[in-house]
Amino acid sequence: MSEKKPRKSYTPEFRRDAASIVIDQGATIVSVAHELGVGEALLGRWVKHERERRQAEETGTPTTAFTC
Repeated sequence: MSEKKPRKSYTPEFRRDAASIVIDQGATIVSVAHELGVGEALLGRWVKHERERRQAEETGTPTTAFTC
């Protein structure tokens, strides 16, 4: 039986920074995901959450913590 790999965990700062590359610099999710060695779907979720966080910050709407 194969051994399971331990799940990687990423700090909220790393997630925000990765998402910011996509949002602020216009890089593609695919290119950033490959560069950082994370899954494309995972980075896509981080980008979605970061956009929601920024929108809430602009409107003053409270948000939940970045937990993805």
